[in-house]
Amino acid sequence: MTDLLRRNRLTQDGDRPQATSDHSLADPVIHAAVGVLAKANPDGGELSFQIEKKNWWVSRVPFEYGNSRGDLCLVVPEEYLARQISSPTTYKITAVIVLCVLAMALAWLLLGQGVLLRKALTYSGHSQDSEEALLQTIAQGENAGLEFKSTLRWNLKTDKPGKEIELACMKTIVAFLNSEGGTLMVGVEDDGNILGIEADNFSNEDKFFLHFNNLIKQHIGLEHSKYIRFSIKRIQSYSVLVVDCQKSNKPVFLKDKEDEDFYVRVGPGTRKLSTREVLKSLHSQRWGQAGEDT
Repeated sequence: MTDLLRRNRLTQDGDRPQATSDHSLADPVIHAAVGVLAKANPDGGELSFQIEKKNWWVSRVPFEYGNSRGDLCLVVPEEYLARQISSPTTYKITAVIVLCVLAMALAWLLLGQGVLLRKALTYSGHSQDSEEALLQTIAQGENAGLEFKSTLRWNLKTDKPGKEIELACMKTIVAFLNSEGGTLMVGVEDDGNILGIEADNFSNEDKFFLHFNNLIKQHIGLEHSKYIRFSIKRIQSYSVLVVDCQKSNKPVFLKDKEDEDFYVRVGPGTRKLSTREVLKSLHSQRWGQAGEDT
């Protein structure tokens, strides 16, 4: 079934719904459906209309999520509702039932998506920000949700790669995942001076990305990668890695050889918790229940 389900927003003006401006109104079917709904009694139930000798049914059900209110609208060709239904009376009754079921199913689906979306957008991040917006963020300095790292692997003091530098970046990511989320910028010094990932001395960005992905896999785990979003952004002619971390629904540990450590954000810093503190944190966050989420 293609192009059978259409959705348009309606707002209330007194007792009569009004269609909001939307590019989808250019579609004659949507335009006609909105026109029928606008003229109908808000409690009028299912309606039908005809375009080019083709009958369509439209159903509207109130929908509310959070502070947003409106209507869910289903527009379906009559021919699909009429399949395997021979009696006109039976057809009309069945059509109404089918439309109601579809509308309720759609409402349930959108509500579920809304809950997931609310969880996913707890932290909006900066990986899609413009250069100007990123410069403003950097100027504000480090805080509970923002940390700078000069490099991903290169120790600027010894002028060679250092595992301790890699682990410092991974600790920050783990801490963000275990807290309220945050952004790690690699290629930015603590004072906001921009070095770029060029300071890591990779031959190209692809190799940089490959190394970063391997670090996530090795020290955090790919099962947590769905909470991590990153991109390379050009800032003042430098390339900066911007890593957005959403709050995880499961506890995340930093793996280093045989050790597994738990980190959280405390102000503008990252803190390792003791075993007792980890247990207390897990209990207070109720990750045991959230951990069932996949």
